[in-house]
Amino acid sequence: MKKILTICLLMAMAFTSQAQNGKPTKEETIQFINSYYEKTFSFQCMEQSSLYMHQKEMSLKNFNLVFDGNILKISWQENYKLKSFSKERLKSTDEESTYKTNLIIDFSKVQLIEQAFTNGTYLECEKDFIILYARFRGITGHKFSKENDGKSTEDNLVDIPINIYKRDNTSDQEAVNKKIIQAFNHLRKLCGAPEPISFD
Repeated sequence: MKKILTICLLMAMAFTSQAQNGKPTKEETIQFINSYYEKTFSFQCMEQSSLYMHQKEMSLKNFNLVFDGNILKISWQENYKLKSFSKERLKSTDEESTYKTNLIIDFSKVQLIEQAFTNGTYLECEKDFIILYARFRGITGHKFSKENDGKSTEDNLVDIPINIYKRDNTSDQEAVNKKIIQAFNHLRKLCGAPEPISFD
């Protein structure tokens, strides 16, 4: 985790440096985003009682990004592993599942990009971890194409994972999370997307 944080901070510093000398170009922004996703996001947790023991691993990996004009085609895999042991029955079980997500996002049709997060839903120990996403909201009437585990849908709101970390490490991760959101938003502007509606 410390190694990943160091890499991300170095990338963030490079992106900030470019911004100070003049806003990063579209090519530089795309390069930064591609570099950011050359890693795996994951967590592992365990909980037990007098009757059972559960261990779960979750990872988001194999990110593939293809930029073509204003269009981003992105895919990744979600992998879950659950090991359970019943102390009462002296029996163990292993479960594993993998899902693939494909998204097509036209950045010129993105109205807003913001952070959103979830926690795991099966084990109590998963609540110690935050799964953070960049949430893309399309302009009125526009829907993004999404394929999840072979099922195709269209939605005005789609999420791309950007980080996984322990809840007590939130302050250490804020700069990293902010920088990738800034990069996505900068690319949105470079692609001619409209500014978000504001009543300020």
